[in-house]
Amino acid sequence: MDLTPESLARELTRRTELIHDEIEQAMAKAAANVEGRGKVYCTPGESPYETQQSRKAPFITGFLRSKMASDVILDGHDIVGRVGNSASYAVMVHEGTSRMGGRPFILDAIEDEKEKTAAILAAGGAKGCR
Repeated sequence: MDLTPESLARELTRRTELIHDEIEQAMAKAAANVEGRGKVYCTPGESPYETQQSRKAPFITGFLRSKMASDVILDGHDIVGRVGNSASYAVMVHEGTSRMGGRPFILDAIEDEKEKTAAILAAGGAKGCR
């Protein structure tokens, strides 16, 4: 293989795109993993908040759990994984109110899945570099 400046530039561009694509896919997998953990935290019988005295989190119907979502956005060169909940009362459950302590199901899911998230992203980066 002749290595010319043009062929080198093409190969670097190809590899950069490959790495970017693999990391984007890994980010989607990592965000979905955190979303799944957040859903567990909104599930009766599995939620860590059920043992607290003020357990009145509205997760009996499954609506809060059903509104969990994750996605990936591209912001310039940044790849951003997002996890959230679109239920109208999700912020009140997460942050708490003057009458109810918060149950930070998304923040706790992010924290509890931190090691797995790092492993998923590292694997994606390594796969892109092959």
